[in-house]
Amino acid sequence: MKPEGSVLILDKFLKPGETAWIRRTLNLLARHIVTRLDVIFEKVLVEVPEFKLEAGKPVLAGGWFRSIRLVKRQMPYSPIVSRY
Repeated sequence: MKPEGSVLILDKFLKPGETAWIRRTLNLLARHIVTRLDVIFEKVLVEVPEFKLEAGKPVLAGGWFRSIRLVKRQMPYSPIVSRY
């Protein structure tokens, strides 16, 4: 993806600090069958520093689903150097 390109995501991420006890309880079963219901998107995003969160808002099912827009950052050039 080119720098400044964007990614649009629609999924059931929790917001930071959201208790969501019903979703967390349902997750005990759902994670083994279908999907996880207790993922906080911002914790995942920390692992991908080349993207920044541009927008995120609740959309469907009373806010269970979030619409998220990420933009790829302009990363400084860093050549890969082999240790061998």
